Amino acid sequence: MKVLQNINCLILALFVISISLAGQLDSTEVTNSEYSKCVAAGKCTPAHYDDSLGFCFNGKEWVRQIISSEYKAANVPVTCVDWQQASDYCAWKGKRLPKESEWEKAVRAGTTTDYYWGAAMNPDYAWFKENSGMMIKDVKGKKPNSSALYDMSGNVWEWCSDCFDTLCTQRVFRGGSFVNDSTKMTSFSRKGAAPDSRYCNNGFRCLGIKH
Repeated sequence: MKVLQNINCLILALFVISISLAGQLDSTEVTNSEYSKCVAAGKCTPAHYDDSLGFCFNGKEWVRQIISSEYKAANVPVTCVDWQQASDYCAWKGKRLPKESEWEKAVRAGTTTDYYWGAAMNPDYAWFKENSGMMIKDVKGKKPNSSALYDMSGNVWEWCSDCFDTLCTQRVFRGGSFVNDSTKMTSFSRKGAAPDSRYCNNGFRCLGIKH
């Protein structure tokens, strides 16, 4: 029993150390303007807006299509990028995708309520199905959390580095998006998707690496 307790204490200590060694999460989701610089530098491949490999919602279902111009605006989150593209961008910036535990610690910022702003949905903090007009929005359009992180709930789902399942056929997404209802805006909302998923409501932000 004592050995088991010691092992559990060691695991907890390593978890705490891993969190403390992580740097600061980006204050916003990566925008098209920011991502385009990586493409221009030859370190990233273009988002799948114009090759008919990106998926978007047509009001009834998700279909592969040429993505409309609203999603390509400079100050909206880059979308239609797969897990590897997101990882490549973060590496180019000297950063990485956050672990799911790091992402949740950042969104909660010490809170324990269902939403990082309180117990009930508040549209002042998130773009979601009921207030977005089912369209992506510029970053920083809503109030941030107490750590000055914007759009941690809503606007677009965000890639994390973790596997969603034991075989790693899917990667983790957190945060909900502009097409989801309020239940997906909670600080614990999560889903899995294949690493090559390229949807117009999926984006990412990076985590700095402490040296």
